Amino acid sequence: MGWETRGHRGHYYTRSRRDHGRVVREYVGCGRKGELAAAADASRRAERVAERAAIQAEREQAQAIDAELANLHRTVDLLARGVLLAAGFERHKRQWRKRRDDPIEDDTDRAGQS
Repeated sequence: MGWETRGHRGHYYTRSRRDHGRVVREYVGCGRKGELAAAADASRRAERVAERAAIQAEREQAQAIDAELANLHRTVDLLARGVLLAAGFERHKRQWRKRRDDPIEDDTDRAGQS
């Protein structure tokens, strides 16, 4: 997209667009008409740049939230593991199961029976 000068005909504005996979240059106009088209094209380009920047900012914000959630997940998982281990559970094939022969429980059961 831009202003062109060919021969001695003067200055005129053209646009490039894709038509069935080929780039086609489209004559828009010269003088005031060309200036208006150039300004409109520049405005559309600026809008697209602003939209891309807004999308990128949203993406970065979402990534920051995801990182915080992953950190929270790791913390909660570690805390849950600690609580379950302290309660006498063990992890077997990705499942938490109560230990059958827990020496701590055996001592408390014997103390209560005497």
